[in-house]
Amino acid sequence: MVNHIIPVLSTILYFHFPQNIIINRETLNKISLLHNILLSSFSFYIFVTLGSFIIEKGIVIENGYYFSFSQFDDILFYFYMSKYVEYIDTFLIYLKGNKPIFLQLYHHSGAVISWHLAYTYKLDCFWIPTLLNAFVHSVMYTYYSLSILKVNFIKIIKKYITILQISQLIFLFTAFKLYYEVESEFNWNIMLLCGLANIIQIALFIDFYIKSYYKTKCISPETVINMNNHHNKLE
Repeated sequence: MVNHIIPVLSTILYFHFPQNIIINRETLNKISLLHNILLSSFSFYIFVTLGSFIIEKGIVIENGYYFSFSQFDDILFYFYMSKYVEYIDTFLIYLKGNKPIFLQLYHHSGAVISWHLAYTYKLDCFWIPTLLNAFVHSVMYTYYSLSILKVNFIKIIKKYITILQISQLIFLFTAFKLYYEVESEFNWNIMLLCGLANIIQIALFIDFYIKSYYKTKCISPETVINMNNHHNKLE
């Protein structure tokens, strides 16, 4: 029997992180910088490693093909584990004394559950989301790191980070389409569940984009602060 206790329990704890703990800004910046550098480096490593693996083996649309290689199994497992580490993004916002927006909570908890299902049920199609997400996160966490270091020119790409996030989510449907006929019926149900969750996430990101870059003047100051916190900027 597959053990789903860890992702379920971690998600419950994630939504119940104590909100009355606040750390001073200087210490928080140091923790955040280290966290972002490590995730940026790790994401780039996964992108290069998985990309090299796919180039070597070729794009093969066959159920269970990539998981027959221990290297691919290891890559997906480590990337799945990193989704738990990304919970720290939200914890840092709480420790700053602010509240994350719903998109932040949904995005990270959904990532843990999605990659848990992909790894547990050996969905070969998840090489595409993993490759895309590793690339996006290598860019995104580098941006966060430079923001903390107050590299001013980096602010101009903030909007494009969000566009990049939305683009990867839309492109993920390519993975489901390519593997539609080769995955087992059970795995296709898992893919359908992930697809529905992805649609919700796309809608949330588009809503965030519009409110952040087009309607900022029309919403409350508190909402603006919470949206900025989504970017994990501890300046």
